[in-house]
Amino acid sequence: MKNFENKPLGENLAEKYNSDENGFVSFGDVSRGELQKQSQYGSRYVDGMAEEYPSLGDGLRFEGTPDDYHSLRIHKEDIAEFVRRYREYQLSE
Repeated sequence: MKNFENKPLGENLAEKYNSDENGFVSFGDVSRGELQKQSQYGSRYVDGMAEEYPSLGDGLRFEGTPDDYHSLRIHKEDIAEFVRRYREYQLSE
């Protein structure tokens, strides 16, 4: 059972996480908080380079690469869209 099936995206995710001066936040914080996954696993969904993972980050702003998941950052205005794509993918499985 996916524990976020009925969890709405009603809160303002752009303001939930601390951002730097350019508007980027730690992807690890978002992954743990919204995907319920450690960053090393959540980052696999960013570019789909790991076998059997979709690329859910197309067109979204990231700093760093999923290979270095400790330093990967996502723009605060793209968090809700990434989470929406992730949840949609998970529910389709």
